[in-house]
Amino acid sequence: MKNLEIFKIENLFHYTEYDKELASQMMQMAIVDIPVFFKSAEESLIQKKNEAARRLLHKIKGIAGVIGAERIHSLSQDCEASLQAQSDDDNITILINILKTEIELFCHTDEVNDVAGLA
Repeated sequence: MKNLEIFKIENLFHYTEYDKELASQMMQMAIVDIPVFFKSAEESLIQKKNEAARRLLHKIKGIAGVIGAERIHSLSQDCEASLQAQSDDDNITILINILKTEIELFCHTDEVNDVAGLA
C-alpha cells in the first residue's frame, strides 16, 4: 500500500504541538470513533445510502489524517472517491473490506494503544 505506515506518530504530535496528554486523548477518541463511523458507513452502503456512507468515510479520513493513520486515511479517500464517482459495487466492496482490515489492525497496534494510554 504505497509504503504508507499504519501509524505515523509525527503527524499526531504535529497537530497536538507535542502535547502528549492531548495526543493520548485524540487517540482514545479515534480508537472509539473510527470503528463506529465505519460500521455506520457499512450499514449505509447495505441500505444503498451512498451519500451517507461517503460522508462517514470523509469523517474517518479527516480523523485518520490528523492522528497519523496513513493507511486508513488513504483507503478512506479511495472509498470516498469511488462513491463520489459512483464506481461499481464490486470495487467499493473490495475497498471497504480492505479498510475494515486496516481499521482493525490500527486499533490493535501496540504503538497506537501505548499513545492512547490503553496498553
